[in-house]
Amino acid sequence: MNLALNLTEKELDELRRRTTLTGSADAVCRAVREYLRICRLRELTSVAGTLDYDENAWRELDEVELGQPEVRIDMNERHDG
Repeated sequence: MNLALNLTEKELDELRRRTTLTGSADAVCRAVREYLRICRLRELTSVAGTLDYDENAWRELDEVELGQPEVRIDMNERHDG
């Protein structure tokens, strides 16, 4: 996708320096992706501590899982149909 940006040469220089990339397009792409990643992290941290969960549920699920018969997979065994 092509996009026209209105950035000064000084802004592009700083962006390339901070991303350690020499190409302007690559630097802008990395900066945008990093910005989006940070936005998602902020959204996650904003809900931290607000999730309602049963603290003992994982223990019950763990007990059920550990009570299942063990499955052994032989990666060397061939199945030629």
